[in-house]
Amino acid sequence: MRYIFTISSLLLFIEGYAQNLVHNPSFEQNTACPTDTNQISLASEWFPAGAGADFFDSCSTNWVASVPLNYMGYQNAYMQGHAYAGIFTYKESIPNLRGYIRGSIDPLILQHWFRVQLHLCSSSQMEYSWNSIGVFFYINATIPQNNQVLSFEPQFDYVFQFGGDTSNWVTLDRIVYADSAYTKLLIGNFRDDASSNIHDNPFAFPQTPEAHAAYTYVDSISVVDITAAYIAGLETQPINVNAYPNPFSSYTNISIDAGPHQPYTLRLYNMQGALLRELNDIKGNNIILQREDLPSGFYYYRLFEKDIPIATGKIMAQ
Repeated sequence: MRYIFTISSLLLFIEGYAQNLVHNPSFEQNTACPTDTNQISLASEWFPAGAGADFFDSCSTNWVASVPLNYMGYQNAYMQGHAYAGIFTYKESIPNLRGYIRGSIDPLILQHWFRVQLHLCSSSQMEYSWNSIGVFFYINATIPQNNQVLSFEPQFDYVFQFGGDTSNWVTLDRIVYADSAYTKLLIGNFRDDASSNIHDNPFAFPQTPEAHAAYTYVDSISVVDITAAYIAGLETQPINVNAYPNPFSSYTNISIDAGPHQPYTLRLYNMQGALLRELNDIKGNNIILQREDLPSGFYYYRLFEKDIPIATGKIMAQ
């Protein structure tokens, strides 16, 4: 047992200090401060595709492209940074309009496993919120110069059960297998309008007809080699859980983005860590949590599979 613990600890230590292969992952290196929209090329090693992309940085002298206030809303950069990108993921007036960002990475090692993370936030100025975002890894590919949805098959494709959060950064987490030594990535919504369930954004305050769209902030992108830990069984495919509506009045629906891992147990705690409620023998990937007698305030929930915690989240009763 001492030997197994030593190997496990070593693998976790190695992963904890693994190199992020994404160049300029938080958009904080630039060739100049942005002064207007559609200037992602000012962020070092990032370029637009499709309908283009925006670059926001606190160094901007124009509020339109600044951080935290900009023409798409108000959002601080992730983890006390000072910059991020932004793309259109849907627009009502232009069918299948999509914006993308494309950047460089150190070459992936063939037949290795990689953890891919993105941090996203939905614009508070848009009437709708997105339900899909993907990452397409490539070496050489012709990227069409138009504003339409791109017909690539992303290796990382995350579909939201409900719309995005306009106040907090949402972490998307996937494990992908490198079948080539990819050197570039392309990020955006690769699903056409017919395949994208666009949701009304309950937190948005649209001001103009142009706001009948969905727009996504993107920050802190990482691609990390986890092969040793994954093969050793210390890494598993992450399970993403979303609650909607959140905040909620009478109930919230907790959706589980996973395969048939069941039955589940859901436990609800207050901010002091006291267990308030427990739902057992949950079958299916959607859990309706009724408010009942919960006072207004914040709560934590934890999801268990066979007494093993697999996900956690925070919700607010209003």
